[in-house]
Amino acid sequence: LTMNLPIQKLWPLALVVLLSGETLCWPAGESICNSPELGTLVTGDSTAPYNTIVLPQFANPQDGFYTGYKITITSGTGRYSAVCTTGQTNCAVQSIILNYVGATRTATVAFSGPTANGDGYSLARGCYDEQYAGVGNRVTGGTGTGAGSKNVTQRWRILVNNGEIVGRPATTEEGGVVVGTSQGTVAKFNSTGQQLWSVYCGSVMSGPTVGPDGTIYVASGTRSVWALTGDGAVKWTSAMATPLVAPVTYQELAFNYDDVEVPEGLLVGDLQGNLTKLNLDGSVAWVFNTGGELRAGASVLRDGKVVFGSLDGNLYCLFGNNGSLAWSYLAGQEIASRPLVQDVSIVFGTRQNQNRPGRLVALTMAGLFRWEINLTSSVESEPIEIPSSSVVYASSNDGKIWAIRPDGTLLWRYVTGGAGGVCGNLDKLSDPQAAPSSVAQCTPAELRVQGATSPTLCGDSIVTTSQNKYVYGLGPRDGELRWKFATARRIRSPARCWEQTDAFGTRSATVFTGSNDRYLYALDLPAPRST
Repeated sequence: LTMNLPIQKLWPLALVVLLSGETLCWPAGESICNSPELGTLVTGDSTAPYNTIVLPQFANPQDGFYTGYKITITSGTGRYSAVCTTGQTNCAVQSIILNYVGATRTATVAFSGPTANGDGYSLARGCYDEQYAGVGNRVTGGTGTGAGSKNVTQRWRILVNNGEIVGRPATTEEGGVVVGTSQGTVAKFNSTGQQLWSVYCGSVMSGPTVGPDGTIYVASGTRSVWALTGDGAVKWTSAMATPLVAPVTYQELAFNYDDVEVPEGLLVGDLQGNLTKLNLDGSVAWVFNTGGELRAGASVLRDGKVVFGSLDGNLYCLFGNNGSLAWSYLAGQEIASRPLVQDVSIVFGTRQNQNRPGRLVALTMAGLFRWEINLTSSVESEPIEIPSSSVVYASSNDGKIWAIRPDGTLLWRYVTGGAGGVCGNLDKLSDPQAAPSSVAQCTPAELRVQGATSPTLCGDSIVTTSQNKYVYGLGPRDGELRWKFATARRIRSPARCWEQTDAFGTRSATVFTGSNDRYLYALDLPAPRST
């Protein structure tokens, strides 16, 4: 029986598969953003599992939480009038796989019954609905697409005055936590949530850095680097050329392969394109200038070399002792991502532009190309890895978490539903629902707007936060949603993990993150399990 109802009514809970098996669970009653595209099947299939290429070169695909797809057979056999959940009897469509090969885009549909050449179809694209924020999707399907099988416990939350916490919290050896706010407060709390002190340092758009001796270093919007004692006293400040949005990187003492000493110091980039190394007393050791703004932190190699990205499209590697250039790699896109240093590779993300999407790129330690993978939006986060597997985890500005194998192929991805704004996601320039402001020029508070934040490994979970107000815990192997926790407002602060083992050998893990509700949260994670 062919149904001629409006497409909006052909929309029960559905299972859609995106990019090599990613599942998307749509709540009942989800709306349709655009009118359906109509056409006929190119190839019918009368043999199970009834896989049919239905839409060669279908128009303008935009995947994501708020733009999934539904397919409906509208004529021919008459048995495919709606999409339904896998496992139901007479389910019209088992799955849809969207394929991207250069400019070619096709959709492969697995039906539950035979189709014929010339059967009519309609394709409709869903739209984001705030009430379903936090309903994620991941690669492998099955469990994990709902609320998660484990619960986290809020140990405490504490109101932090004077602005949103944007940067990643820092933890101290005794279990304290230090945060900075967009309006200038730097505050320290003990492990029970009691505030110990606060200092005004100017707008802080990145996370504080704690040195080995407990000194706290803060990059400030007052065009300066601050050094604070563990008790909150100011040790020194060092003036910089511009307001700072990138965090300070602490460089430990190292020796290069010629046994030349690379002294300790602090690395900080500014918006004039300068990477400056400060001595631990705040004096300048050296300065290296690039052709673009520096919006992310630097990383340090084993031999003391320093790697960092610039908006001029280059990843730079400098000798750590004198700041001279060792090598550079032209990525062809702006780099606002702190590089990940692996055992044999350097991995970094790029911003999308009008010519190509954001990417993850891997280089050898000598700066030679190893692999790259195209993602669906800009990567302004810091990638991480699990050393035992060398799998790389990164977030993109459209709210996705990506797991990439050591050879650069996709292991899984998870969509949180949060979307970044105009400062780094070109797709959102005209989207008032996603853009953080109505003006084209970014405000200082919007400089680091990301959909999902830089992930971290905590306990046995990959932990990330999102603009859709949630903190997520995902399984490293398959992207399973193990747990999630809701705050009252969007979250731009990446999570920080603090782990400890008690006298009986029991492990515990706590996540710290800040929300735009101006609270700092401490979350105790579920007991670890095998990853």
